[in-house]
Amino acid sequence: MLSLSKYDVFKIKIGIDKMNFVEELKWRGMLHDIMPGTEEQLKKEMTSAYVGIDPTANSLHIGHLVSVMMLKHFQTAGHKPLVLVGGATGMIGDPSGKSQERNLLDEETLHYNQDCLKKQLEKLLDFSVFDSIKEQLETARKEVKDKSKKEQITKAKIAVNYINKNKNRPSFKDRMSNSINLLKESELNFDKFLVNMLLKEKDNTAEIVNNYDWMKEYSFLEFIRDIGKHITVNYMMAKDSVKKRIGEESKTGMSFTEFSYQLVQGTDFYHLYKAKNCKLQMGGSDQWGNITTGTELIRRKTGGEAFALTCPLITKADGNKFGKTEEGNVWLDPELTTPYKFYQFWLNVSDEDAEKYIKIFTMLSKEEIDALIEEHRAEPHRRVLQQRLAKEMTVMVHSEADYNTAVSASKILFGKSTTEELKTIDEKTFLSVFDGVPMFDVEKSKLDTGLNILNLLAEETQVFPSKGDLRRTIKGGGVSLNKEKVAGEEITVNSDRLLNDKYLLVQKGKKNYFLIRAI
Repeated sequence: MLSLSKYDVFKIKIGIDKMNFVEELKWRGMLHDIMPGTEEQLKKEMTSAYVGIDPTANSLHIGHLVSVMMLKHFQTAGHKPLVLVGGATGMIGDPSGKSQERNLLDEETLHYNQDCLKKQLEKLLDFSVFDSIKEQLETARKEVKDKSKKEQITKAKIAVNYINKNKNRPSFKDRMSNSINLLKESELNFDKFLVNMLLKEKDNTAEIVNNYDWMKEYSFLEFIRDIGKHITVNYMMAKDSVKKRIGEESKTGMSFTEFSYQLVQGTDFYHLYKAKNCKLQMGGSDQWGNITTGTELIRRKTGGEAFALTCPLITKADGNKFGKTEEGNVWLDPELTTPYKFYQFWLNVSDEDAEKYIKIFTMLSKEEIDALIEEHRAEPHRRVLQQRLAKEMTVMVHSEADYNTAVSASKILFGKSTTEELKTIDEKTFLSVFDGVPMFDVEKSKLDTGLNILNLLAEETQVFPSKGDLRRTIKGGGVSLNKEKVAGEEITVNSDRLLNDKYLLVQKGKKNYFLIRAI
């Protein structure tokens, strides 16, 4: 579980135990560039900041998590995070860090992707104070068994709903005694703290905005008049993302569409500065040029001051790109990357990467991480760092139940699982574990009747080349069915042994697995 409870985060929202955001990023290795004056701005007042994500796919992948975690720490420090889902910029394509033009998506696809991303982001950032409190109360209500305590929690829920409904009424703050008493009776320490937070005029719940909502209002002539005239071509040409694409080494050049991207992104910053009082944009280090175009546009159009902050681009210890496997991106959508494979990705990172990633991608405190690193270095074979990293990430992105399933599934390949544990694993996870192993089909009607183990593995399938070879392996104790040793050749296999009513798992020796599917 995350080390910061929702209660801890709420305390921070009303100004208790506020952490220093910039210092937090520094020790976590998440700070690359920062514009002068940024830290002073954050110390002065609660500040809004945004990170942009282009909805070019219907799921976030773990590469996006770096900027999302920046927002998560930002919110924990008492500031307000904004996520800009780039419905407009996604139609253009950001040239930063790319050597060629990318395919553009139509409006319908982009809107579908945006809706998918919003659902994932709602699991990672706090978008509703009231929903979070009610969720915590409901969890407490389910966990307690004492009837009187359940009633107290119910009273607390009534008080929360009452505050939520009436908090904006002018005279409400003078008539809080009933609600305060109800909260005190709940014995959940929500009384004064909760009331103060819920009545706070400016909370720091996260928001999602879409730049298509304001960019669609611009005509081309309005855009070049209102925006283009404030940023010179010389200024735009000096950006590294532009130089890379129009230099002598570039073979494809750069379209006007992508050249204009920094103006569109700058317009986003300008709009959020005006509409949301957003004074900070954050992103990867390759975004520095685009972000500073926004701060310059704000300065030239309003005379105001805005700020920029970037994190390093994350790489692996071997120099390869972070977040990629042989199968491609590691997605947050369980339909694209199963929770088991997601868990395995983090479990299998190198020792060096684990030390870096656990700082960047989890909410564990410095003390907890330092202790884990020390323990890991003393006994690296136990891989405590990778195990904790994999747990934190899987629970945060998916759920505790998905984590437990992934742990159970992981035991299969290491010979530690039982038939009963196999039966608890869902089909998708089961197939994810055995992705790529040979699979044979057998008519289910034959299993309903019952098949001798020799006929099943040497005739109906080609798990073994011959019955003689199978007999010798059984005699040597080298054959398992659903993780149980096959004791003799007389065994009959029928459909009640099927896992998920469809599969049989055959193991030959220690490492050779086969699946039999009933059709």
